[in-house]
Amino acid sequence: MEDQNNIYCTHCGESNKPNLDRCEKCNTPLQQNTKDTLETPILWCVPYKNKKALISYYVGIVALFPVIGLPLAVASIILGRKGTQHAKQFPEKGGKVHAWIGIILGAVSMIYNVPLSILIIKGILSN
Repeated sequence: MEDQNNIYCTHCGESNKPNLDRCEKCNTPLQQNTKDTLETPILWCVPYKNKKALISYYVGIVALFPVIGLPLAVASIILGRKGTQHAKQFPEKGGKVHAWIGIILGAVSMIYNVPLSILIIKGILSN
C-alpha cells in the first residue's frame, strides 16, 4: 500500500517517496507540494505554465473566423511551434497537445482563408 505523502512525478506520473529530489523512474526533478504544484488531474489539461502553447490554442480557434483569420493563423502556427519547443525543453510544464492543436488550427485556417481573401480582394477590385 502506498504512503499518502508520496510525491507524483509531473512527467511520468510515478509515485515517489517524499524524501527524493528526482523521480526514480524518469529522473525528472520532483516538485514538492507548493501552490504551483498540479494538485488535481484536471489541472494537467491546462498548460498554464506554457503560455505560448495556450495562446496558440486560443488564437488558432479565433483564426477559424473568415477574413481576420489569415494573420491570426500565422501567429497561431508560430506560437504553436514555440510552444512545442518549450514543452520539449521543460516537459513538466506541459502544453505539447495545445501547441499542436494551435498549429493544426492555424494551418486549416490558412488553407481556406488564403483563397477566401483572394476572392474578397477580387470582388472589391472588380467594383
